[in-house]
Amino acid sequence: MTQKHIKTVALCSTARFADPLVISNAKLWLKSNNFQCIEASNLNLKHHQFGGDDNYRTQAFQDLIDRTDIDAIWCLRGGYGTVRIIDNLDWTLFKKHPKHLIGFSDFTILLNHVLQFNVLSIHAPMPIQLETLNNSCTERLSYLLQDIYNPVIWESSENISEQSVKGTLIGGNLSMLYSFMGSNSYPTTKDSILFIEDLDEYSYHLDRMMYGLVRSGSLQHIKAILVGSFTDIHDHSIPFGETYQDIFTKFSKQLNIPIYFNFPAGHTNNNQPIVLGKPVSISKHKDKSYILRYDE
Repeated sequence: MTQKHIKTVALCSTARFADPLVISNAKLWLKSNNFQCIEASNLNLKHHQFGGDDNYRTQAFQDLIDRTDIDAIWCLRGGYGTVRIIDNLDWTLFKKHPKHLIGFSDFTILLNHVLQFNVLSIHAPMPIQLETLNNSCTERLSYLLQDIYNPVIWESSENISEQSVKGTLIGGNLSMLYSFMGSNSYPTTKDSILFIEDLDEYSYHLDRMMYGLVRSGSLQHIKAILVGSFTDIHDHSIPFGETYQDIFTKFSKQLNIPIYFNFPAGHTNNNQPIVLGKPVSISKHKDKSYILRYDE
């Protein structure tokens, strides 16, 4: 009988440093789910807000993407800083020995960067969330690490599209997507479904970012917009006058594409993992629910 391959997951810190408890919780979760764990060399380093200075973080992550005995790399937390190292990385060996990158928020740039190599990435909770997450999120992540692609069903009372749509899933944090549009990290949008989420933004910032993406041509050829959580969105004493739902609906009409709200992913305790770079279909499921399925 052939022995089942036990997958190895590396923990990394490409932006802010992670507290020891976060690292410990990540190791415990991996062990309890029968994954082997490897730690990046910079996990115990601090340089201001960062997990070591740019050179340390670059080298630590380079070591992980070069290794042949790693199946996935899981970012411990977000913050700011991944963009400071991405242009100093050499992807030659990664393309020969690809591995899933896992995370979200600031890590969005790496999740989308590797799509150009035809490597799937996983937009998913990070270990900093483990103590507060809905259990179904970590269960789904464990399945995805075993290449089991279960559908995602969610409810929405918003006035969303009745249409069905197919496309390649891309995207992540809207602020991050806006920040690297025009670079080689921005994904191909042709025949894609754009997933977006964000945290702690003003309504007018969301409007400005969407105008920037549309005017730059960065949303050309997308098939639909999939809207995740927009948490702690602010307004001024003189209201902007449009909710984030109003803003995104406006642009979906301008682009003449369907839009789907309330998808359970983003800066929330119900941050369901999804696979970027994989073809999916979205359709009506029941009266107030929708389903995202992974296509072969």
